Amino acid sequence: MASGSWNFSTNNQYITGRIRWSSTSNGSKANTSTVTAYLDYMKSSSSTAATYGTFNGAISINGSSGAVSKYITLSANNSWVNVGSRAVTVGHNNDGSKSITIAASGGISGTSFSSVLL
Repeated sequence: MASGSWNFSTNNQYITGRIRWSSTSNGSKANTSTVTAYLDYMKSSSSTAATYGTFNGAISINGSSGAVSKYITLSANNSWVNVGSRAVTVGHNNDGSKSITIAASGGISGTSFSSVLL
């Protein structure tokens, strides 16, 4: 099983985004893996107030996009909050290798928080 994560910036200086991902092989006969991506956000304790509301966005794995929607509160406490996940089965190359792309976007309407990760 392979996995990883990386952080990205948003249009709000106090909010950071993160993608976590993992992949699980579906066996040599199927020559596929299931890739799951998780989208998280964190608000810095340098801020003085929470950001809250319904996060609406999307997570895309190799061009297969799925909507995520969740009411969240981003407290100013450096704690990650998960807003959703997406799982997609991808086929391998003949040699068993595979490169994938993961993208995410979204925000909370009416606040100064939005993000795009390509």
